[in-house]
Amino acid sequence: MSLSTPVICGVIDAQVPKLASPNARLDVPTGLERRQLAYKWGNVSNINATDAETAKKAVRRALDTWERAGVSISFVENPSDASAFVIEWVDFKTDTCKAPKNNKDAAAHSGNIQSRVPVHFDLNFKWVDGKGINAADIESVALHEIGHKLGLSHSAVSGSIMYPSIDTWSTKRGLDETDRDILYNMYPAWRQLGKTGGDGKLPRSSMESHVPRNLWSRRPPLTSCLPGLMGIPAVISSETGRTDIFMRGQNGTVYYKYRPSRDVGWKPSTTGFESLGGSVTGNVAAVSWGPGRIDLFACGTKKDIVHNFKSDDKWSGWESLGGQVEGYISAVSWGPGRIDVFVKGTTNSVYHKSLTGSQWQPSKMEWNNLGGKIIGSPKAVSWEPHRVDVFARGIDNEEVYHKFLDGKSEGWKPSPSGWENLGIKAKDGTVVKVRDDVEVISTGKGRLDIFAHGYDLETYHKSFGENGWVPPAREWTKIPGDLISRPVAMARTISMITIAAFMRGGNVGVNDWNTNEWSGWKPLVTKLYTHRLQNILVVPPALSPVELTLDLGSSVYTIKDDLYLYAYN
Repeated sequence: MSLSTPVICGVIDAQVPKLASPNARLDVPTGLERRQLAYKWGNVSNINATDAETAKKAVRRALDTWERAGVSISFVENPSDASAFVIEWVDFKTDTCKAPKNNKDAAAHSGNIQSRVPVHFDLNFKWVDGKGINAADIESVALHEIGHKLGLSHSAVSGSIMYPSIDTWSTKRGLDETDRDILYNMYPAWRQLGKTGGDGKLPRSSMESHVPRNLWSRRPPLTSCLPGLMGIPAVISSETGRTDIFMRGQNGTVYYKYRPSRDVGWKPSTTGFESLGGSVTGNVAAVSWGPGRIDLFACGTKKDIVHNFKSDDKWSGWESLGGQVEGYISAVSWGPGRIDVFVKGTTNSVYHKSLTGSQWQPSKMEWNNLGGKIIGSPKAVSWEPHRVDVFARGIDNEEVYHKFLDGKSEGWKPSPSGWENLGIKAKDGTVVKVRDDVEVISTGKGRLDIFAHGYDLETYHKSFGENGWVPPAREWTKIPGDLISRPVAMARTISMITIAAFMRGGNVGVNDWNTNEWSGWKPLVTKLYTHRLQNILVVPPALSPVELTLDLGSSVYTIKDDLYLYAYN
């Protein structure tokens, strides 16, 4: 007797694209306007092979996985909420389940929030928490069905949690890069704010004081005839006044365009991109350690890190640097000829390798394990030669952890595999869990500023300077403001920092630190197509601009005191 049989989802798709590879084109549906969803339990009795409490715990873990995806989705159990979706076990062979199914052998199904279809598991199937002979893992199937609630359709990528079936005697309890790509594009942290005019053009007045007229949002567009762009663009300056943009296409190819200076047009053209080839997943990371030198890093189709660099106006071509990677890549440079690369491995530990001149350490294909058990992706920054600071969220308590490399003395501190726990604890003693990857910048030598987005939707800040950590130990300072996205930060001067985030109620907000106080959150724009932010650090700090970058082909960055916007819609 076979130990495994397919566990099939019964959701009917209007059309499931037949993708040849994880890099094939993905159609991105529209996400929900509200991101806090209520649910309630229906029948959880008489489940074949498990008890009600075990089943509920497994489903709650699946809900938690979607909450941790970094798009500010949250679920609240509320039996009295009329809008709450129902999770229950019913008999698919009787009239108990009236929802349409695409397969008579379906073991579960659901629908999006608007459909009002419950999340249903068939009582006739054998359900377990884990692996079992001819049994389905509750958490894996729940993760899939809740994806439908969020609006995701079936995927033809076998590694995706939205693949329409899973074998018994197996588990699939995480999201892959295709799941994250679609989710981030469905649920950008900065959403469309307001409406365009009747001619489809955005009203100029709301951005006039912040954006140069010649780069007004989607006018002119910066893309044309591409197979579609995915993920977060990397925007750096490899020379004074120059801007370089890198994006992954939906076909897995990396695309590139640049502007030599503020007074010169875009190359290869205003709407054109140059293809750099490659077959990558996830976001492209870019770093420059000197004029004319650009290094790119991305995740290959085998989950390895691939690398391509430009020197003397020539690209080297893509090469593998080994590794097994999950999440995003953080790459920094503390001086000419030096690059440090950090990733989260498949073991959830942080891995590191460095380039000095033309030599990779520990070797071209090997990586150093820096220890830790993290969720999300590490973030690195350098504030002087030989110094690198790395931050991440702990997998157990979702608090912020830190370690640093002091290359002039004894290497990694507190130890090669140890990490310093920075909390988060508010000044009133409340322990706060961190919802998304942290944001970190350096305004100058010996100075760090860290920002975190708590599950309470507040922003928390901690700084490092000549007096050590402020506030001390595991305390953080709350920056009041009800935000639905993690903040991004940029340093305009040593004493002036601007943070930006998407505010509840529909505004993009900015908050300025000027020497000794925060200005408070103020709306930056209210009528703009904008999306999820990520800060790409350019090191050494003397290079400009400092960038803020966004999903779906949008990028905001600053050159000196001017704020620019790109939108590749």
